[in-house]
Amino acid sequence: MQEVQQKLHMASANLLFLNLGTNRPNIMPSVIKIKSASDYSALLSLIRPDITGPEELPKTIIFTNSIQKTLEILRFLHDNLLDSCKPYLDIFHVLCSANSKTEVLDRFQQSHTKVFIATEVEGIRANIPDIELVIQFGVPLSLEVWTQQAGQAGWSPDV
Repeated sequence: MQEVQQKLHMASANLLFLNLGTNRPNIMPSVIKIKSASDYSALLSLIRPDITGPEELPKTIIFTNSIQKTLEILRFLHDNLLDSCKPYLDIFHVLCSANSKTEVLDRFQQSHTKVFIATEVEGIRANIPDIELVIQFGVPLSLEVWTQQAGQAGWSPDV
């Protein structure tokens, strides 16, 4: 703090230091063992296997490390969720156009999309406070990437 203050030539009298910490009670990390890298069945138990319609889908981001996995997970969810839930699923990856990414995020923010599968957190620059579930499917590329992804669930205004 003092180093930043000195480099920016800021007087202490003009500063207010507010440390809110990083404790977010609404974020609960957990690990689920899966049988293989293509065992997507664990996703159903996380997303709620007994849903009766799209209104019960939790607002969810599923992160994965490859575009191929985003497509496989989307296909799996299409095959295993109710037909009425299918329009509420989408994907978000580095090869999507900027317009497509904007549309997906807009739909997600407005809850027209409830679950999207993504390869990147960098393109997600939206403050979406009502995300209920963030899933990293597979081992994240780094601890920094995982921290950024988990942080997508930390926007809740109630915390």
